[in-house]
Amino acid sequence: MAEELRARGGDPLGHVSRCLTREILDGADVVLTFEFAQRIRIVERWPDQAIKVFGLHQFTEALGRVGSQARGLALLDEVYGTARPDGINHDVADPYRRGAAAARVCADEVDAALAVIVPALTAPAPAAR
Repeated sequence: MAEELRARGGDPLGHVSRCLTREILDGADVVLTFEFAQRIRIVERWPDQAIKVFGLHQFTEALGRVGSQARGLALLDEVYGTARPDGINHDVADPYRRGAAAARVCADEVDAALAVIVPALTAPAPAAR
């Protein structure tokens, strides 16, 4: 994945994997997982945080169904109310030790989701009339 990131203009240097903690969750407005099993583990350990935990594809699909121009936490509330159940059929395949082609497929999948998610979460709210 490091090579794939470099090819897309990113820099993997300095990236360090870390365990999810209560402090990280408390500081997050939304948590996106690649696998349904990851999402379930988070929700089982911290059930009070369930409202902000989504699968990557679950969240992306729900954004596509939200019809309003809501932004920020209001948008997240609408996504939560619109999201369909997550499941293993929405997992992003882990490319670890599966070669360059698997890394490329994974990176393409993540990029496609982020192309929907990032603009929705960062766009300014429409001007009041």
